Amino acid sequence: MRDDQRSRVYAAESMVRRQLELAAEGARTIRIAGSVLTVPPEQVFRDLAAVRHYVSDLTAQASVVHRWPEAATVGIRPRRAAQRAHYESSTHVIALPPAEHGGSWALRELVVLHELAHAVTAGADPAHGPDFAAAFLDLVGIASGAEVAFLLRHGFDHLGVRVATPAGAKR
Repeated sequence: MRDDQRSRVYAAESMVRRQLELAAEGARTIRIAGSVLTVPPEQVFRDLAAVRHYVSDLTAQASVVHRWPEAATVGIRPRRAAQRAHYESSTHVIALPPAEHGGSWALRELVVLHELAHAVTAGADPAHGPDFAAAFLDLVGIASGAEVAFLLRHGFDHLGVRVATPAGAKR
């Protein structure tokens, strides 16, 4: 199936990343969609060991374990090429370029959560489809907080990203 949401998901993520960068520079309070938000700082990691620790802590949280028990076994490995990060379903591993190979851009919370969303929706077709978008939003809410999830949801809505609604839940 064609991954027709891919560019829109990345565009929404880019909008959120810019807000997080502004928050890191001190502009933490913003007005968006009629709401005033105080945006928390994004976690930025110094190396892959710090990413492993973050993912281990996150995937041990009850809300993650209950919804995605397989997340606890996701591995992290270095990626040689610095231009991309990706999830490998065959090995259940997230590959991130290390800082020393130009991968500082990937050692940030939003990128790690994006790849973790791929891990918990492995096999979903298309890769950036509604199931992925729902998992990404939920992981962002759990890890980064409701404010960052609101920013991502606003970006998704603005750009027309379809988001799955879990059975019995309201979105």
